[in-house]
Amino acid sequence: MDLKKDNISYVKVQSKERLSFAIKRLPDGWHLDAPVKAVANAMKVDDLLWDLAQLEARDYVEENPQDLKQYGLAIPDIVIDIQQLGADKPIKIKIGYAHGDDAHYAQTSEGNQVYAISDTLINDLPEKLADIQSVD
Repeated sequence: MDLKKDNISYVKVQSKERLSFAIKRLPDGWHLDAPVKAVANAMKVDDLLWDLAQLEARDYVEENPQDLKQYGLAIPDIVIDIQQLGADKPIKIKIGYAHGDDAHYAQTSEGNQVYAISDTLINDLPEKLADIQSVD
């Protein structure tokens, strides 16, 4: 995926086990859009945007898989929608089952390839609202 941190304008994360939330870039910085309207923690958002921009495949697992269930991608554990400035539609990242000790299966809306990605992004996702909401 070709993501540039400064071009990301909106991120929505839907997760089965962690916090589901949405953040958007406004002229005065990043704000939570869901589950509450609030100022977002700038450092936490920066970490998340950096992880998204640096996300790359560790392994190419399967091209055009017939059965996404075996990877946990038929009903993924995490779905991340990323809207970029000037883009017509968001990029969607689906994250499924663990792959080894420090990776997960993933697939993007950019194609049918199943990848293995590092757990860094998943580990940086907030677990609770206080992890992403600014305390100021």
